Amino acid sequence: MFLRRPGRTSIKGSARKEKKHKYTQYDYNKKLAVINSYQETGDMRATLTKVFGDISTLHHESKRKLVHRWE
Repeated sequence: MFLRRPGRTSIKGSARKEKKHKYTQYDYNKKLAVINSYQETGDMRATLTKVFGDISTLHHESKRKLVHRWE
């Protein structure tokens, strides 16, 4: 005999959504390295390019704000 789970059934097929893992966590050593690099050069664009590589304009603005929150 087929036993059903109690509760309302999902109409889309899967009840749970996949995790997106949008936020990347950085350890204190990396944060300190980024802050020190920014203080040495005084140029945020150069610091972000050095640490995070070549990122898009949208991501550049987000990372810039993130680094300023670390200070």
